Amino acid sequence: MDKLIPATVQDGSARAQITDKKADVLLENALSALANGTRRGIVQSFPIKGADGKPSSVAHLLPVRGSAHDLFSRMNSILVVMPLPGPGAPPVKVLQALFDLTPSEARIASALADGRTIDAIGMDFGIARETVRSHLRSIFAKSGVSKQSSLVRLLLGVTLPRPGS
Repeated sequence: MDKLIPATVQDGSARAQITDKKADVLLENALSALANGTRRGIVQSFPIKGADGKPSSVAHLLPVRGSAHDLFSRMNSILVVMPLPGPGAPPVKVLQALFDLTPSEARIASALADGRTIDAIGMDFGIARETVRSHLRSIFAKSGVSKQSSLVRLLLGVTLPRPGS
């Protein structure tokens, strides 16, 4: 986290604040939903843009549940920020972990990043076009974007560190 302060995350009066205003609004909404019980127990993830306007990190808001309250008695969640090291779409399993996608959502997201159309994905996976679109709406909600082109840009900006880095 030290490398992210103050460029990406800052200490606010009531909570950590994200310098990307859109990401900070998503964080505020996620914290409010946790506090009022509407999203209790659900991990929420969203992209954070860097100074250049491109995705630079992914934030994960992890709810504190069950016996974890023994250690974190005054917390309802933990914020984890994962920097994105560079271009290129990661494997499906990594997409699942980064954005809390289901296996089907991650496969669809990966296929979109590979340049496949919704119709082609439906045909390749043996599912209806509307099923693909339904998964896509869920992917948008989990990734914090609202357009297919924005999702592809986000996914192509995610890479894995090289061994030894």
